[in-house]
Amino acid sequence: MWSRLLDATGIGEAAVPDKIRVLVTGEQGLMREGLHSLLTAYNDIEVVGEAEDGKQAVERTRELRPDVVIMDANMKMLNGFEATRSLLREVPGTKVVILAERDTRENVVGAFLAGASGCVPKATTGADLAFAARAVHRGELYLHPSLTQTMVRTYLSFKKMEMSDDPYEHLTERERHVMRLVAEGRTSSEIARDLGIAAKTVRGHIAGTMKKLNVHRRGELIKYAIRRGLVDIEIGN
Repeated sequence: MWSRLLDATGIGEAAVPDKIRVLVTGEQGLMREGLHSLLTAYNDIEVVGEAEDGKQAVERTRELRPDVVIMDANMKMLNGFEATRSLLREVPGTKVVILAERDTRENVVGAFLAGASGCVPKATTGADLAFAARAVHRGELYLHPSLTQTMVRTYLSFKKMEMSDDPYEHLTERERHVMRLVAEGRTSSEIARDLGIAAKTVRGHIAGTMKKLNVHRRGELIKYAIRRGLVDIEIGN
């Protein structure tokens, strides 16, 4: 009885998931054959075509509509990054995994700026390549673990550049402290007494802070400190 009911509803049949349709690219036929062989070893992946240069990669993507393109970064006609931008304009739903020859900032960051969903080194395993294809097919971003250091270093260098452009980062600890006390409504004499320094020194700190922040009035300095979140503003009932 139960078997007939399951058969009637279809619940008893194992669902067969659709295979991930993949296009592989690469200038060298041996490389494409290697990628083809690595990926077809997995039952959930089907290689539907190949392309030997960037222009052909765009054309084959338009023709075959693969789920995922394994894109060689270094190809003729269009390199992998240019081809990725072009094919994503024409077939937006496609996911691209860039094969980077070197773990340089240009390759790793360039892959994602071009619109790729993943980046793996050329010297990779079939398991890693299949994992990347599955991840991007699910809508995730994938970065091979061996490339994470490059991405972290790039992020840190950008953050340092941002900080160097922020005038607040050029203030000394004493200047920040004095600015906070000014924003709390303290006079120069009160700040001098609290810090155990001369009022003239306090005024010097305030003047130096205003110059670094390019503000010209004490009120502007207070507004800056408030916007920066250096003081809490209490709103009365």
